[in-house]
Amino acid sequence: MNQLKTEKIDIHGIPVILVHPPMETGKPAILYHGWSSRAEYQLTKASILAVNGYTVFIPEALYHGERGALVLVGAQLVGTGPLR
Repeated sequence: MNQLKTEKIDIHGIPVILVHPPMETGKPAILYHGWSSRAEYQLTKASILAVNGYTVFIPEALYHGERGALVLVGAQLVGTGPLR
C-alpha cells in the first residue's frame, strides 16, 4: 500500500498542511478547523479523505497553531500572532 505524503507549505503567508493521496486524482478538498483547534489535529480526517483520492489542504486558522493565539488581557482579547 502506498504511503500518504504530507508536507507543510505556505500560501500567501498562511501555513498550510497538504496531504496527498496515494495516486493523484486532481480532486482537491479544503479541511478548515474550528475554534480551539489547529491544523495538525485534522490529520486523521485529512488522511481519510486522501485515501479516497482527495488532495487535502488544511490551512492554519488565524490565531491558531503557528499563527499565534488569542489571550485575555484585562477585559480584551489580544492576538499574539502575526496578522497573515
